[in-house]
Amino acid sequence: VDVRPCNRHQLQVALVEMSHLVSALGEASASSLEDVLPALRRCLSHPDHGVRHEAAVAYQSVSTVFATTGREVISECLVALQESWSELVRLASTEDEKSAKEKQAAAPARGRFRRKPAAKQGPSAELVEKLLRHQCVIHGNALAISLLLPEAAQLSGGLSTKALDWVVTVAHSLINCHDNEILAKQNATVVCTCVRAGYCMISGALSLGPSAVATHIASIFRLWHRSGKHAEEGTRYLTPAHDLTCVDAMLASVVTFLKSCPDLLLAVPDALNRTTLLLEKVFPVVSPGGRLGDEPEGNPAAASRLESAKASLMETFAWLP
Repeated sequence: VDVRPCNRHQLQVALVEMSHLVSALGEASASSLEDVLPALRRCLSHPDHGVRHEAAVAYQSVSTVFATTGREVISECLVALQESWSELVRLASTEDEKSAKEKQAAAPARGRFRRKPAAKQGPSAELVEKLLRHQCVIHGNALAISLLLPEAAQLSGGLSTKALDWVVTVAHSLINCHDNEILAKQNATVVCTCVRAGYCMISGALSLGPSAVATHIASIFRLWHRSGKHAEEGTRYLTPAHDLTCVDAMLASVVTFLKSCPDLLLAVPDALNRTTLLLEKVFPVVSPGGRLGDEPEGNPAAASRLESAKASLMETFAWLP
């Protein structure tokens, strides 16, 4: 029998059907979990964005029926996220040290006569492939966590404070990559992936409501204002398109906060004022003539991010009291 691996479209269809079957069969599908869960785990790190998304949705369906499994998956995803993030930082640091040594070794060889400096070489294909693989792991697992958090909180037993603290801590580490110049110098897209993944998890945490995230609001506000500053002033090694990608994810999390935790605007001291100041700072940046507001030419993805950021910004103003 000629058995060929499924392409990305076939995988997405299979994952959609799997989600429907688990939801329809309920606990009767328990006997299939030992085959389903490893397959979903592999699909979360698939190179295709659509496959990772459908795998995360399938995990959400499993969590709805099997609460304990959903909480275990959140822990597994957090571990995978931390491992890939640590590996990304290690790869970037190793490559930076290698480049510095090569530059230092080439300096004495110039002698009395000036030579034309060697052309700057970009990262090797092998390094790019490794970075991309870890980016896929980070995106897929962050997406799964953001979808599983609301489900786990609503089921019997809920979500422990320790688990939520872990989620927010990992999200902070990912978002703080925006300030990691070594990582940005090697591959700015890696920084964008980490920041977006972090804010995706923050959005999932905020969707749990004010009582769950009240203790984390102060630190989340600091992240928002730092991202707003990056959007306004720019970041070394990141282009405006990269900064736009990050600010779009930040604004999406602000929308979730205003929709899910409106009581905290008045309960937390100065929260309403700080939120308003943040939005007023970002508004001119993404408006026409602003640093990120000009329509990107030849970059459909950046143009889409700009429209998404503008839509989120308008929605935030609509949710303000």
